[in-house]
Amino acid sequence: MPADPDALRRSVKLERYAEVLAHILHYRAEDLFEVLARLGVPADSWHAVDAAWTAELALGIKRQQRDQALRFSATFAKTRERLARTALPLASLGAPAPRDTPVPPDPPRPLSSLPGPSEAPSPWAARPASVQPTFTPAPPVLPPPPSPPFQPPVIVTPVPPPLGAPSSLAALRDTADISGSVPRQPLPFVQAKSTPASSPPSPALLQTPLPPVEPTQAPPPGKRLMRFDPQTGQPLATPIWVDAPPPPKDE
Repeated sequence: MPADPDALRRSVKLERYAEVLAHILHYRAEDLFEVLARLGVPADSWHAVDAAWTAELALGIKRQQRDQALRFSATFAKTRERLARTALPLASLGAPAPRDTPVPPDPPRPLSSLPGPSEAPSPWAARPASVQPTFTPAPPVLPPPPSPPFQPPVIVTPVPPPLGAPSSLAALRDTADISGSVPRQPLPFVQAKSTPASSPPSPALLQTPLPPVEPTQAPPPGKRLMRFDPQTGQPLATPIWVDAPPPPKDE
């Protein structure tokens, strides 16, 4: 039957609970039961007392009743400061008090409800009988076909033309040069700087038929003989006399 929380808190006052808890935290490397025995606190009821005061302090904070929490904090901080300043060993707390009741042993562990291993092996765990693998011979590897014999490349030799055949260049060289007989129209910009450009003959002069000019006839003063049409370059049926350009002036 669980103990009454009020009775547990009455057995250990709040300030005493704060002192014991400060000692437990200071000597946390030592045995808990030895610390409790040297402080004179029953070890079998300490966990119940700790749980009762922890629930009481939490309930007071929840209800905005902080008196117990302030008392606990003041005593706990003062005890921790004193223990840290003095640094006394655990034996300085005195001899452990005799235990009225023996410490209850640890409860026995529950036995596992799993069934034990059966003697008969599982059919899934049984090792299958070794099966000898069957090997199929690989098909024979056929050799590659022989390569054709080496044949040297065919060298093509150019065939020279037969002798005596007329050459096209020779035919062109034998062509008569007619560039001298082809009339050329003088360009207007290809003129000498010192020679002014001659004025073209008047249409009236070109339309006026003149008597045929003899090759040996001397040109009249200020005239020159025109044998080709200056517009088309074609030879005139009858050469005509036109005004000759004035002679250049001496500088």
